[in-house]
Amino acid sequence: MAEAAIKARGARVLAVRTNVLQDGDVEKLADAAFRTFGNVHVVCNNAGVSGTSGKSRSGRPRSIGTGSRVNLGRAAGIRAFRPGADRERRRRPS
Repeated sequence: MAEAAIKARGARVLAVRTNVLQDGDVEKLADAAFRTFGNVHVVCNNAGVSGTSGKSRSGRPRSIGTGSRVNLGRAAGIRAFRPGADRERRRRPS
């Protein structure tokens, strides 16, 4: 839905469903972005988990484990997009 609204305004858009807990998904996103745009100048490397659906038997909110994995999973985004950013930096004259 957001993709169509942005395209309707004339922008180039790439929408890729990505599970940030899966390194392979994040790598596919980076590959698609570099293939589509040639370069990626900005990456908003954020994802989140909202809401807790009660407590587990241990007494901890169920989403704590998932939330921690999502937060740590941002490293996959850095690993996936960093090589392209490094290539672009080397291409540009200082």
